[in-house]
Amino acid sequence: MGNDLGILRAPEFLALLRRAWAEPVRKSDVTPDFVPNGYSPDEVWAALTEVRYAQSYRSPKSLDTVKGASRNWHNVTERQYRTLRELERLTCTGSELDDLISAWADGSFITQPYVEEIATNLAYDGYEASYEDVRAVLMSERDAATDAEDIALNFHRIMGDLPRISKGAAFDEPTLRAMYGYLVQDSHGGPSAADAPRIPRSPLERHYVHDADEFGCDQPSLADVVELTRTPRCEPRRHPIMLSMLVNCQFWRTSVLPRCNNLMGCIASRFFLVLEGYPVFRYVPKINILDKWRYGLYGDEACGFEEAIACIDGMMDWTLYYDAFMTLMLKEIRLMRESLAKRAASDRKAIEGIRFVPHLSYRQREVLRQAVLAPERRFFIAQQQKRYQVAYSTARKDLECLADAGYLTRIVEGQAYSYRAARGLVVALSRLPSQ
Repeated sequence: MGNDLGILRAPEFLALLRRAWAEPVRKSDVTPDFVPNGYSPDEVWAALTEVRYAQSYRSPKSLDTVKGASRNWHNVTERQYRTLRELERLTCTGSELDDLISAWADGSFITQPYVEEIATNLAYDGYEASYEDVRAVLMSERDAATDAEDIALNFHRIMGDLPRISKGAAFDEPTLRAMYGYLVQDSHGGPSAADAPRIPRSPLERHYVHDADEFGCDQPSLADVVELTRTPRCEPRRHPIMLSMLVNCQFWRTSVLPRCNNLMGCIASRFFLVLEGYPVFRYVPKINILDKWRYGLYGDEACGFEEAIACIDGMMDWTLYYDAFMTLMLKEIRLMRESLAKRAASDRKAIEGIRFVPHLSYRQREVLRQAVLAPERRFFIAQQQKRYQVAYSTARKDLECLADAGYLTRIVEGQAYSYRAARGLVVALSRLPSQ
């Protein structure tokens, strides 16, 4: 732009600038209507980029561990601001979604997107575990039999425990290291530290390899991850959801840990958001959103993934990427709310139906209620005996009668018996009042 400030006062340029603050613009958007007399489209685009860059968020200094990464920048457009506000409303403590998730018995919350998210992260981290295998372990249908399944179960337990952890721990290196230790405990095979790639596999792997090849990279640490969230007083603070994206991406830029960088990026970013008051994000399938976007599964609902990456590689401008990703994340969260609201209504109807089941003790009615709310939960005779202070034979009879009636499924493992919700329990109970 040099010393020529005339372009900044031109009505055509100001109209383009207003559009750029409203939503992301591309170079192809610089049509003749936005080009003042005496200037070329390239000059207009260069001037617009300078103005936008001057008022942008820049990558934190801690990203200097990846040389060149600290030059990344982005604007928060009006559209993205509205998206962030809606994400806030849907995911904050006390929101409808938070209440729906919290209502699950024993804090257990397992959905198809959540299981897919774990399986996808495991795959990127070099572990083999199918959706069905992960689901079976999380639903307590069987014990973990592989390192991948052990890690999946540990991950699930950490996610469920984040609200409790957040009450007594800070987002600091000791806490993150303790979480990592718990995540990989009981797992001894799989990828080793010696096998860890310089750039972890991730949906953004190609971009980060490009960055590393062009600028080089140093070895980051968990301290660098923590530093990302500490905005200097002289800089405006990013929205917590945006900061969580930086936290997640730091585990993708280079191998912060010997293994499980994708899973730890997921844990660290969610823990940060729980601390900031957005607990619902524990169950938002971020990496699957990226994969679906990469493969064009969202159609015309957002710009193309390759187009967004081209802006990053060419101009280090993440505006288009963040705008599109936040839009898609909002879509997925709305779908989650709709799905859970329907399930909650179905559960309420089933629980109402329990009172129409004849000849049940109050203990059996409570078992059925728990089975409706947490179909994956197992019921054990000894636990029932202790909980209700009854004889072992009474506790056994309670569960056996429910199994004989078809409400519970009996599971026999050697000499041990356990019980869980029968397939179709909710449907069966929901129909009782009309029978």
